[in-house]
Amino acid sequence: MFASEAKSCPSGPIPPDPHSDIPACVGCARCCHLLVELKADVDFVPEKFVAEYNGARFMDQTSDGACVALDPETRGCTIYEDRPWVCRKFDRGGALCRKILIGPAALRAHTTHPATPAKP
Repeated sequence: MFASEAKSCPSGPIPPDPHSDIPACVGCARCCHLLVELKADVDFVPEKFVAEYNGARFMDQTSDGACVALDPETRGCTIYEDRPWVCRKFDRGGALCRKILIGPAALRAHTTHPATPAKP
């Protein structure tokens, strides 16, 4: 869709999706399988969704690694208005998003350093 073909809504035209090559966040939710550490004095999620390990607080996860706030049917966040800061700042279409969509091997490549080549 071209900018001139943008749909309208009461608050003005809706711009075209700059990342139309990837799925919408709702329904995809692949990033909702990442470990999310909660920031003190920043993240105020309901305590029933929090797990603590070695003094750090994290969003708890289900047995398949999904965030406990992820609705398994809609694949949407059940605490969207109160979601953690890192979730609010996650860049849909950004490098990490695209690597998650490609698969675990690409994610490992994003988070690990390549081995130093051996000297001859």
